[in-house]
Amino acid sequence: MKSMKRNVIVSAFLAIALCLSVVAGATFALFTSSAKVNLSITSATVKVSADVENLKLYSTTEVNPATNKGKKQDLTGNTFLLGGTANFTDGVLTLDRLAPGDGVTFDIKLTNKSNIDVKYRVVIGEATGGDLADALDITVNGDKYEGAINTEWNEVAANADIPSVPVKVELPVAADNDYAEKTVSLDITVEVVQASIKDTESAKKFTRDTEYKLTGIKASGGNGVLRVTYGTLTINGVGTLKAVESSDHYAMAIWANGANSKVIINGGKYVQEITGTDTQYDLIYASDKATIEIYGGTFQCATPQWTLNCLDNSGSKIYVMGGKFYKFNPAEPHVQPEGTEEIIVPEGYEVKKSGDWYSVVRKANVAFDAGKNGAYETLNDAITNASKDGNVSIKLPAESTVTLDNGIANESAKAKDLTFVGDGTQIMDVAKNTDAHEGATHLNYQRGSKFTFKNMTIVNGENTYDGIVCDELVYENCTITGVTTLYGKATFINCTFENDMANQYSVWTWGGTDVKFENCTFNTNGKAILLFGEEKTTNLTVNNCKFIDRNNGTAGKAAVEIGEANYGKHNNFTVTLNNNTVIGHAKGKNTESTLWANKNNMSAEYLSLTIDGTEVQ
Repeated sequence: MKSMKRNVIVSAFLAIALCLSVVAGATFALFTSSAKVNLSITSATVKVSADVENLKLYSTTEVNPATNKGKKQDLTGNTFLLGGTANFTDGVLTLDRLAPGDGVTFDIKLTNKSNIDVKYRVVIGEATGGDLADALDITVNGDKYEGAINTEWNEVAANADIPSVPVKVELPVAADNDYAEKTVSLDITVEVVQASIKDTESAKKFTRDTEYKLTGIKASGGNGVLRVTYGTLTINGVGTLKAVESSDHYAMAIWANGANSKVIINGGKYVQEITGTDTQYDLIYASDKATIEIYGGTFQCATPQWTLNCLDNSGSKIYVMGGKFYKFNPAEPHVQPEGTEEIIVPEGYEVKKSGDWYSVVRKANVAFDAGKNGAYETLNDAITNASKDGNVSIKLPAESTVTLDNGIANESAKAKDLTFVGDGTQIMDVAKNTDAHEGATHLNYQRGSKFTFKNMTIVNGENTYDGIVCDELVYENCTITGVTTLYGKATFINCTFENDMANQYSVWTWGGTDVKFENCTFNTNGKAILLFGEEKTTNLTVNNCKFIDRNNGTAGKAAVEIGEANYGKHNNFTVTLNNNTVIGHAKGKNTESTLWANKNNMSAEYLSLTIDGTEVQ
């Protein structure tokens, strides 16, 4: 008996590997293993076997591409509507050529062949082999798969039934071409040990920068299940951390202690196992100038008002930028001393209540400021994470120079209504990260979106057709350089166009539909607005604007040049000009007016023009 080591008692496990592919075939293998524990008198068996049963297929039909919704159709047999297959043969389940909208459900049937009491848990591993997991909707045992996780141990009697583990795998209709020809593997393991094995672990202490993958841990919370005394601990994963009450009646899940200690919580579930009757059990705790930042996770404290706590007057801070909290609102004053801020929900975040739970989320108006105070690190992050529901305002940091990247909000899946807000010190370059297309050198595709720019400098490209391809653009109190070619509705209010280009217009309406200028100033070398196109319909309104030609007419252009391509296809222009001032421009062709020119002598059939309330043609 003395020679028997603890590691002789081993776990029998079931490993299930899920391999999925959109185009190429892939498999997941189903296998089991067992172990025996040899005793001096007799032998016990710890063993499970597994099978897949109740395999069902479905596909999605009548899909509306605008909403990515359709009707789910249950199928018989092993073939999806578009020809993909699901087969279970000789212990291997193969899902081949999944198309968006295809899915399967099945049960992992576990048979307990152990002749002693056992404990079991489900262990879901990290997805490997490809990035298809990002698109798949995977549910195991009722929980959505979001990364590696261990369930808690459950005890069953000898030979007793172990509940089946339900699994669902679906490639959602919204999956795009980025996930074509991809594969992924996912291991689902059922671990079994004899029931007498202790299911708690040792608490962990960290003294240097560490990333901790939370898959599941249960340990004494006397000094914190996870304790940091130096360095930054970053917690990722979606497992459960259970803090067990200690003999001195503490049950801390996280304890950060010291000025050089920091904890970043990105996910996981944090709970307690309480046996006493104290009225204060801290769940997340900071002391001695430590910092904790919470971006995600679920937090349920046995004494809810102590869910988050800092040692009084210790200079410690807990910043909350995400997460769900049971009966605890992080934005309300709690037990912190009067006049101090220890638990902080930064500007740009808000708390929403649902039943007994409080969730911290970003406000509709979002910001980025190089990651400070929980703001987005980059403008692209802010745009990508902005809601598609209604207008979203994005505040730019002072003195910043940013780029509007081609395609970041392009077409239905990404299109948004965004307002970019500055204070006059920001520069937005809309040409730098673009490509040459359709005759333009810098064409920025944002189809389906509406962009509003306020109080900043806009840098466009300087070549013909350069511009933003967008459903609607609004500029307020902006300084605009380069060529602004329009491809939809556009409004300019209190803007200044600074044009030092030798031979380019500030604005070319080209694809513009309803275009309006209010109280704008054009400082140019003679080329301000060109209303021009081929078989285009455009309504142009220019009110209370000032046009200044610094070269005193040497370009030979009026303030508003109007024309068409003259290829036998006519435009349909309606132009209204009111109370405008023109300085230095030449007289326009066919008009003898410095305000407007009729380059091709368009007739009233194709050009309607009203100036200061008088119909000219």
